[in-house]
Amino acid sequence: MRLASPKMVRSSIGLSIWLALVGASLSPVSAGVDQDGRYSNASNVDGSFTRLKGNTFNPTSGQCVLYSVLSYDSTAPRQIESGIVKCNGASIDGTCPSGYSFVERFNGSAYFCTPGYAFDPIYQYDATTYRTSSTSTTFTGHINGVFLSQSGFGLSDHIKGYAWGEATGGSACPSANSGSFIDWEKYDTSVGWTYVTSSTVHRGSSGMSGAPCWNVITSTGSKGNFNVHD
Repeated sequence: MRLASPKMVRSSIGLSIWLALVGASLSPVSAGVDQDGRYSNASNVDGSFTRLKGNTFNPTSGQCVLYSVLSYDSTAPRQIESGIVKCNGASIDGTCPSGYSFVERFNGSAYFCTPGYAFDPIYQYDATTYRTSSTSTTFTGHINGVFLSQSGFGLSDHIKGYAWGEATGGSACPSANSGSFIDWEKYDTSVGWTYVTSSTVHRGSSGMSGAPCWNVITSTGSKGNFNVHD
């Protein structure tokens, strides 16, 4: 999903949500978005990883609620995002349905989503975005049976790692939602994977009443763990 604020880094950063109309094909929805989580302070992020656990999802009509990790290049711009989603009469980009893992990419002008396997909220799911070397402009995302890559990322230090809960579609925040980000790590091709111990709260919202939808964003522990909840 597009960042709501830095483009709004979808303008909040963003997915495209599609509404499932009865007896018709999926149609795009113009609606609100809210994102609440954290981004790594390091400026040399070649990937992000976390074990996602979506504790509760309660999307309103025409809305998707998701928990994800992503790599975002604000200057290209490019984005790759891996997560889990539940929707109510909607989908991500018309291709990623409710109850499935997904990887979404942004190529600078449009968003594309590929679904993985169905998920169960009682389990944790390894979500990853990364590039294989510091000279590669291609990032890959994977989670629970799906891999997807996006080329065109920059080589300078403008790529951040994000982890957040997001409500997209509809006009009002969902209620009683909670997600956990366990063992949140960043990747530096020169040193490997390390826990994110220095991060900043990200809140981005556009056209969503009741925002922020996740009022509480806990501090990260020594292993990068944090939670988002009402």
